Amino acid sequence: MEDQNFDNGSNNYQDYTSNGQYQNPYQPQQEPPKQTNVLAIVGMILGIISILAGCCGWYSLFLGIPGIICSILARKQGKSGMATAGIVCSVIGIILGILMTVLAVAIVGIFSSIPEYQELLQYYGM
Repeated sequence: MEDQNFDNGSNNYQDYTSNGQYQNPYQPQQEPPKQTNVLAIVGMILGIISILAGCCGWYSLFLGIPGIICSILARKQGKSGMATAGIVCSVIGIILGILMTVLAVAIVGIFSSIPEYQELLQYYGM
């Protein structure tokens, strides 16, 4: 027994307190973040603006049709909620623009048949 060397000052255990935090060696693989589809974003923005331009009449067609095209191309690249929102907003903007144009033409047609309106137009030289 005298031949055995016992070192009372050291042990074979690793000191985990010096690091402060336990690090899990078995961390799951993190997936890379999804890339946003630029065409989907452009289509959605054009669709939203076409809704706002729908109040001005046929101007929404200039924004809604490219919005639909961009959104459809983005949807072919991969299903995206933004692409779907772009299609929906663009269609709503186009429909709103057509309705406002038809409404404006109908109002002008109604007013043009009123004789007093014709007199006002002649008075102001229009």
